[in-house]
Amino acid sequence: MEQTNITFPEPIEPGRAGQPVKLDTNAWGIAVQQEGTFYRYWVGVVGQVSAEKRDVDLARTTQDKTLLLDYKLQCLKLMGLVANADSRFNGEEALWYDGQHFLVTPYDIFQKSQKEAFTIIIQKQDLPPECANFSNVQMTFRREGENTVTLSKEKLLAFGQHRGELGNSREVIRLLELASNEFCLANPDMFLCYKNGKVYLPDGKQFGFAREEYPIMPEGTVLLPGSAKSAAFIEGPKGRQNGNIALIVDASKACFHQHEPLLSKYKSMFTADLQLRNFDTNAAQFSSQVRGIFVQTEHLPPAKMFKIIEVVAGQIPSNTRFSYKDREVTVEDYFKERYNIALQHPQLPLVKCRGLRLRSDVFFPPELCKIVANQRVTVQQQTTQLMQQTVKLSAMPPAKRIVDTTRNMAAMQLLNPNNPFVNSLGVKILDKPLTVDGRVMIEPGMRYGRETCKAAEGKWRSPRQTEYVTGGRLDTWALFFLAGVNDRVEESKCM
Repeated sequence: MEQTNITFPEPIEPGRAGQPVKLDTNAWGIAVQQEGTFYRYWVGVVGQVSAEKRDVDLARTTQDKTLLLDYKLQCLKLMGLVANADSRFNGEEALWYDGQHFLVTPYDIFQKSQKEAFTIIIQKQDLPPECANFSNVQMTFRREGENTVTLSKEKLLAFGQHRGELGNSREVIRLLELASNEFCLANPDMFLCYKNGKVYLPDGKQFGFAREEYPIMPEGTVLLPGSAKSAAFIEGPKGRQNGNIALIVDASKACFHQHEPLLSKYKSMFTADLQLRNFDTNAAQFSSQVRGIFVQTEHLPPAKMFKIIEVVAGQIPSNTRFSYKDREVTVEDYFKERYNIALQHPQLPLVKCRGLRLRSDVFFPPELCKIVANQRVTVQQQTTQLMQQTVKLSAMPPAKRIVDTTRNMAAMQLLNPNNPFVNSLGVKILDKPLTVDGRVMIEPGMRYGRETCKAAEGKWRSPRQTEYVTGGRLDTWALFFLAGVNDRVEESKCM
């Protein structure tokens, strides 16, 4: 065979190849401006509807993200009401509350009392509009064990040098994360807040996000821009044993259901059935993709939400009967008599729903259901098509990612020197992200036979009709067949 002379480059000492470059990171340093001691408490929030119905734990954690946002909103409104009205709170000073069980204040609300807990009862006439369904709400505040957290340069330095070794370093991180998220929690009309610091913008035009950055997705969904953030100790210029506290922020995107009639969502999913003739046939598939979505109805106040359990194939308003005013009526007749609503599609299957505070399920005609705004699409509600499209449109090159991350920082007021939730903590988030030293490497070539090709978009593609090895001629050769015990080989077939 023909020999090809191939030479290999000499190895280069690490850190010397290519050209040096400064790289921006997604980490913003946090500097302590003033040392402070803060007090943390456990908070319980329970709403009472009536003597016949069970109480509602508004501060509890639930897997229903829409329900969780609704509960958090009510808890935040109640906390604002108490902070301004109760003498144990100083309404002029900022406090930090996550909308569930975690509260931090810059003063001791127990005022040196020996009590471990106290309860405030808010009567119906004093409740905010979001809590109008309750007869009263009880808020319980409790301190547990060592309930103080101190923020100082010395403390953060010690935590950075002994990461994971000091017990209450997690409390410091939790407090910083809460302070960075508090502006978003206080403005639920502007931000959709989820766990792990995830925040999405339902309308980000004022922050520089164009209409094109809210693409309409398949199956009645829309992609919203946002970010995820967390506080962490990261390696500093003095090495791994000298961690510095920083806020890590990264742009992200997520799919949400559009605020539209339920039948519009069906048409966007089953585009071949815009006349709804096959609704009953498609009911099972449609049901699996809308299960868990919250809807409001045309005939009830918008504050009432119902969770979809199932689209019941074969059960339609025109022949489904129940007892009303001591007589049997159909669902179609009931809506006409009770609400003066003439159903346009009495032949479509009913939607089985569960009310937030109802003991039994209810059934609604699909044409009266409208999807509640700002509901994130769950994993169970995603189809393969939607998942692929989401992944494709969520991918961002580094230059775009840093721009979107900075926009999110500005939207959340994290770089605003007048942000009261950050200022009151005595810390400052640095204006610019941390930078690291990097090197731009010379792209290597790939040798194919006699041809050399350069990388394009991170890939090497061999030239067409390239011969990897030049073939040779073998004048003498032999074939050996190693037969096993169970192999039956006829000599004639081996000739």
